[in-house]
Amino acid sequence: MCTLGARKIQGRFCLFKNRDRADNVNTRVVVQDDKIRKLLIVDEKSHLEGLNEFGIGFVEATLSPHGIRKYKTVSQIGRRILNQKTIKNAIEVIKRNKISSNILISDGRSSYIIERTPNELSVTRLIKQGVLTNHSLKLDRRNGPKKEKDMISSKKRLMRGRILVKGINDLKDIENFLSDKKDVPYSIHNLHTKCSYIYNLHEKKILFYVSIPNETIFREYEF
Repeated sequence: MCTLGARKIQGRFCLFKNRDRADNVNTRVVVQDDKIRKLLIVDEKSHLEGLNEFGIGFVEATLSPHGIRKYKTVSQIGRRILNQKTIKNAIEVIKRNKISSNILISDGRSSYIIERTPNELSVTRLIKQGVLTNHSLKLDRRNGPKKEKDMISSKKRLMRGRILVKGINDLKDIENFLSDKKDVPYSIHNLHTKCSYIYNLHEKKILFYVSIPNETIFREYEF
């Protein structure tokens, strides 16, 4: 279960995320010097998110599609998304592939919520902010966690996130958003949160937190 956010600050969008998992994984940031350079957030189970040298980045949350057992994840096409020079082309990659995921994608100037299952697609352009968790907003409402307690968690975190994101005006406010513990275990930061990260898309940096953001110092990654 993860919580994703986007917020426009001084005319530019930032993306941010708490990565929640029930198991222990070693999530890390690596630099990939390819034809198009990338900062990738990866783990030993093939998870992949990140941003590229053109300032295009995405974060994602698991979305289990109703009635479908086998499907691709956005991690499987993540490098293809980040091999694009424009956000329009990056979104086209997502549209062409029958994955299942909740995605926030931005180039700093524009930002979009993408809800995708193998059979459905919704693309919503954000004006100032947005929050995503692990269930569908505009697609089949049965998409999402199969356990009732996990669906409740997803919906409560979404409601809490939508309130908090409106108060974000700087980096410290993003850290406070990611550190929120109101109504544990349904809080933004909860018992399953393994790490947090913020994308400064304008400066093409990732700020990575190995613990609760407002209690630790981030590691900064750039090209």
